[in-house]
Amino acid sequence: MAKRTNDFAPYLFMAGIVAIVAVVGVLLNGSMSLQGAPVYQVKTGEYQGSCTDNDPGNDYYTLGKTTFGPYEYLDYCLDDTSVVQFQCSSSQDVSPTVPYECPYGCHNGYCLREAIS
Repeated sequence: MAKRTNDFAPYLFMAGIVAIVAVVGVLLNGSMSLQGAPVYQVKTGEYQGSCTDNDPGNDYYTLGKTTFGPYEYLDYCLDDTSVVQFQCSSSQDVSPTVPYECPYGCHNGYCLREAIS
């Protein structure tokens, strides 16, 4: 007697659910490889009670570092042309700026002053 195709449907459904749960678990766990992704939040191990910024004027041509709590937040390039900076929005809060389009491109968290040839 030949098996009907829909006899396997419950097993395929279960396998699909297991796969979705596994993918969601990996994403929420943060164990995916982020090789090549910008690193902009670094845990320092020391707790700082108030927000400080070594670049309070948000100079796009300077790599800034904002520190609050147990973290340092580093300015980063959103892509090859845009930079995102962090700032103290209060003594108890850090916030990112709107991406700024660098005229000559972005590199390692700051805008380039001239085009690289």
